[in-house]
Amino acid sequence: MAEKKISELTAITSSELDDDDNLIIVDTSESQTKKISKSELASALVGGGDSSTLEGQDGAYYLNYNNHTNTPTIPTNNNQLTNGAGYITSADGGNATTLDSLDSTSFLRSDADDNKTSGNLTFEDNIKARFGTSGDLQIFHNGSNSIIAELGTGEFQLQTNGTSIKLVKANTSEILANFIPDGSVDLYHDASKKFSTSSTGAEITGDLTLTSTDDSATEDPTLDLYRNSASPANSDVLGHILFSGETSTGAKVQYAEIESRIVDVTNGSEDGRLVFRYLNNGLNPTVIDMSFGRIAVYQDIKLQVDQDLYFQGSTDDANETQLTVADPTADNIITLPDATGTVILDTGNQSITGDLTLTSTDSGSAEDPNLKLFRDSSSPATSDFIGTIQFQGKNNADETTTFAEIQSQISDVTDGTEDGVLYFTVRRNGTLTSIANVSGSSGRFNITNGNLFLQTGADLIFEGATNNNNETTLTVIDPTSDNTIQLPDSSGTVALDVITPLYADFYDSTTGTSIDSGAAVPWDATRNNSDATAISLSGSEITINQAGDFKIDFQVTVEFSDTGTERSDAVCYLEEYNGSTWSEIEGTRAAMYIRQDTFESTGAVSLIHTVTSGYKYRVFGTRQTGLGNLRFGQDSRITIVRLA
Repeated sequence: MAEKKISELTAITSSELDDDDNLIIVDTSESQTKKISKSELASALVGGGDSSTLEGQDGAYYLNYNNHTNTPTIPTNNNQLTNGAGYITSADGGNATTLDSLDSTSFLRSDADDNKTSGNLTFEDNIKARFGTSGDLQIFHNGSNSIIAELGTGEFQLQTNGTSIKLVKANTSEILANFIPDGSVDLYHDASKKFSTSSTGAEITGDLTLTSTDDSATEDPTLDLYRNSASPANSDVLGHILFSGETSTGAKVQYAEIESRIVDVTNGSEDGRLVFRYLNNGLNPTVIDMSFGRIAVYQDIKLQVDQDLYFQGSTDDANETQLTVADPTADNIITLPDATGTVILDTGNQSITGDLTLTSTDSGSAEDPNLKLFRDSSSPATSDFIGTIQFQGKNNADETTTFAEIQSQISDVTDGTEDGVLYFTVRRNGTLTSIANVSGSSGRFNITNGNLFLQTGADLIFEGATNNNNETTLTVIDPTSDNTIQLPDSSGTVALDVITPLYADFYDSTTGTSIDSGAAVPWDATRNNSDATAISLSGSEITINQAGDFKIDFQVTVEFSDTGTERSDAVCYLEEYNGSTWSEIEGTRAAMYIRQDTFESTGAVSLIHTVTSGYKYRVFGTRQTGLGNLRFGQDSRITIVRLA
C-alpha cells in the first residue's frame, strides 16, 4: 500500500496491507517521524482490530452493546485499568471513548456516571445484580421466580418522595396494594379495596374471620379490645362493637352496639360494665346492662316455644328450680307484684305441694315480705270470718286432721271505726279449742281456755301510762316448789318487793366517724343514767358492772360522707367483750341500704340479754358493698335497762 496521509485514510483492511507497509506518524512540533510496521500494529491489536478482542483480551473483559452477550467484569480501581489487566488506558495509546468504531455511549463505564440510551441489559437465570460492598442486596431470576433479596443486617426500605408506592398487577392498571405517604395503607382483593388505615384506626370491607387450629381447651381464637390508657379512670369507655347499616335513603346508621366501661379502676377490686343497645323507633336505648353484680334488663324478655326459666339457687349443684307455663289459649298478663305489693299466683283454689317461702332482701325498716289473706266480699258484714291459716297433718288412722289454726273475724264493719278479732285455736283431746284471742273492740288479749305460763327467764313487763324508757317488771325468785300467789289478798292489798331501777341512755351527737373499714359508734353524750357506777361509758364502750337480765335497744343511722354517689350497703351489730376478746352477739345484726347521697338509713335492734358483771358492750358498724364512703349520723342512740 502506498504511503498516505492520515487525513486520507478511511478504513484499512488486512488485504490492503503488505508485510513491509508502515504506518507513519509525524510529530510536527518536534519534527519527528515514527514508522509503525504491519507486524508491530498486529502485535498491538491482536485479531486485527476485531471487536471480539481488545489488547489481546477476549470479549469477556468488556461490554459490547451491539450484541449484549458478554457478562463484564467492571474495574473497581485505577490499578485494574492497565495493559496487564486487559483494559484500554490512555497510557497505552488507546482511546477509551471509542472501541471497534463504536463511541462511548454504547458501553457502560464504571469510573463515572453513565447513561444507557438504548437496548436491554439482560441477566441470565440465577445471574445476580449485586449492590453494596458485600453484595447484601441482590436482584435475580432463579428460573421460576423473580427475587429481590436483602441479605444484610439492616432494613429493606422502599422510599418515595412521590404520591404513593403501588403494587400493580402486570400489564394492567389493577392495584394490589397502595401505600400513601402521610396517608392510608390500602390492601385490595381482585381490584376491590378490603383494608384501609386512617388516623383513627383501620376499616375492613367485607367479612373478618378469626380461625384457630389450637386443639387444647384454652380459649382461642381471641378478639381483644385493649384500651392502653396512661390514666385509666372510673367510667372510661373501653370500646364499642358497632353494627351499622343503611337506611332507605342510603344514609349510614348505627343499628346496634355493645359497649364496655370501667366501673371501678382500683387495683384488686376492679369492676366492669357491659351494655347492649339497639335502635328502636329511631332511638338507641340501653337494653341490657351487666354491672354491680347483676343483669339489668330494660325491655321485655320473650321466651320462645318450650323455653323456661331455671334458678340454680344458692348452691351450684345438680338441682334447679324450673319456672314453666301451661300452653296459653290467649294472651295473659301476670303482674308480680300488683300495685299494693301483692303477688297473685292465680284466682281460684290452688294447692301447693312442698314449702312456700317468702323472702325479702329489703334492708329498710318497713314490714317485708307480707302474706296477705284478702276476702274480696261484695257484701261485707260484722262477724264475717275473713280468713284462716290451718296447720294440718295426719293422725295414726291416716286421717287428715287440723291440729291448730289462726282465724280472723270482722267485729265491726263500719267505715272509720272498723274492729277485728284474731283467734288462736289448738286441738285439745280431739277437739279444736279456742285458747286465746286478740280483740280490737276491747283492746285486750284474752285467754279463753287455759293458763298463761311464763317459761324460764320470762317476766311480765308493764310500760305504764306513758310510752317512755321506764317500765315496771314483775319477776319471781326461782322457786324450790310450786307456789300460788293470790292477787290481791283477802284485804285487797298487794305486797311487792321493790327493785331499784337501773337504766342508761347514750347517744352520738356528732357526724363524721367513717365506717368504710368498720368502727364502733362513739357515744359522746348521756341523756339518762340512773347509776354511773353500775353502767359506765368510755368513748364507744359501755361497761355494765351488775349481773342480770337487761333490755338493750340501739338505733344506728348511716349516711354518705361524699356526694355524687349512689347505692351502698352497711350493717351494724352489738358486740360483747368478755375480758379477752370482742364477739358479735347473735341476732343483733341490722342491715342498712343507702340509695343516694341525699338519703340516710337507720337500723334498729331490740333484745333481752343476760349480762355478766364487768362485761363491756359496743355497737359496731361497717360498709358491706357499694362505691360511696359511709359514716355514722347524728341520730344513733342506745338504751340499757335492767329487768331483774
